[in-house]
Amino acid sequence: MAVGVGMQNSGLAATLAASYLSPIAVLPGAVFSVWHNISGVVLALLFHARDSRSQGIPELPGR
Repeated sequence: MAVGVGMQNSGLAATLAASYLSPIAVLPGAVFSVWHNISGVVLALLFHARDSRSQGIPELPGR
C-alpha cells in the first residue's frame, strides 16, 4: 500500500508542478519517484533476508 500511495503522491506533485509552476519545479517529484522505487526494493530485500534467517528458511537461489 505504501508503494502505491508514494507513487501517486509523486505523480500528483509532478503533474501539479508542470501545470502551475516552472518546468524545474517538476524535478523534486520526479526524483522522489525514482528514489521511492529504489529504496522500496532495497528494504523489501533486507526484510526478506531478515525473515528468512529468523525462520531458518534457506536463502533464494543465486544469492
